[in-house]
Amino acid sequence: SKLIEMAKELLEESDAYTEDSVKKLQEALENAEKAQDDAAISDEEVKKAYDALAEAISDLTRKGDKTELKTAIDKAKEILSQEKKYVPSTIKDLSKVLEDVQNVYEDKDASQDEINKALKALVDEILKARLLGDVNFDGSVTALDASEILKDQAELKDLDEDQKEVGDVNFDEKCDSSDASRILQLCAEKIDSFQ
Repeated sequence: SKLIEMAKELLEESDAYTEDSVKKLQEALENAEKAQDDAAISDEEVKKAYDALAEAISDLTRKGDKTELKTAIDKAKEILSQEKKYVPSTIKDLSKVLEDVQNVYEDKDASQDEINKALKALVDEILKARLLGDVNFDGSVTALDASEILKDQAELKDLDEDQKEVGDVNFDEKCDSSDASRILQLCAEKIDSFQ
């Protein structure tokens, strides 16, 4: 039968599919071949075996592509290896999410759907990470960030709560000129981190 041929062709590329779905297909194929060759089996049972084979073919699950997930994992590890550079509250959940994602990454049978969910969860966490002192959120700590704080102090500009949290580089629960001074020290390489 065409269905049996198709199943055999798919099994030739079994490495591309998850172990469980390949196993189900192999079992369904064996049952369908037995049913086809056994004259004592009723048409109803042959039909059942073919239906099960068709279902096993449609349930065959491709292993997912983990390239993007690997990139996100590397970025998360980089952030965690330099955690002193980040606002603690913005990376507090990153290591837990990374651990969960690592499990999906190491699962050789992870489906694309599972990989996509893990990737989204990790990217969402990475996007929460805020560089300590990066008051203007441009991805680096420069004299411009100190300037933003000083403008806020001079009431020329109002920083929002997120900016104030990022700007509180001395952790005294306020964002003021002493923080601006620390940012300038870091930019001049007088200090190598805020913590």
